[in-house]
Amino acid sequence: MSEPASLCKVREVQIIARIATSTEFMPSSVFSDQWSLVTSRLDVRRARGGDAVAIAEFWRDPVVRTYLGGEITAEESLRRVRGRLDAGELFVVRLRDAPRVIGAINVASAGNGLLELSYLFVADVWRRGYATESLSGLLDALRAIHQGFRVRATTQVANAASRRLLACLGFSEGSLCVEFGEDQVNCEMVL
Repeated sequence: MSEPASLCKVREVQIIARIATSTEFMPSSVFSDQWSLVTSRLDVRRARGGDAVAIAEFWRDPVVRTYLGGEITAEESLRRVRGRLDAGELFVVRLRDAPRVIGAINVASAGNGLLELSYLFVADVWRRGYATESLSGLLDALRAIHQGFRVRATTQVANAASRRLLACLGFSEGSLCVEFGEDQVNCEMVL
């Protein structure tokens, strides 16, 4: 059953600050350090060191990790977050009306015109459109500077909500693989 069109509508977004041009594109600099995205409800920006603890906390939440290979320790969660921070791949999603980090988006270069996208959101904000809103704006910004690049997101076959979100964003389901001992589907789009 497909999502009703109204659930796929995206709120108007405003992209501010300078974004890196295609000639500046390096694996760790999909966007400049000052890049940010502002929507009616959200602020999205490159993650900073001070965001690490908040991200690591929900990154290890058992509910959030349901489709991510199971539980991990606090130390492992923080190590993973810091690795992505150091690589410049991690972005935070914050509510505009409350300075609370509600999500993290990771965009990494896989080379040869392929970007890999992943995302996590705090469980208590699921099904409110925040993922659609933030990811749609981020993909629009990527499209503006990396037109023709492919974007891949991999999700568990059993994760129906993530599969619906990716379809809503314009991804097509492709090849299957096994990761974390579970069937996964690679979803791709061309910017």
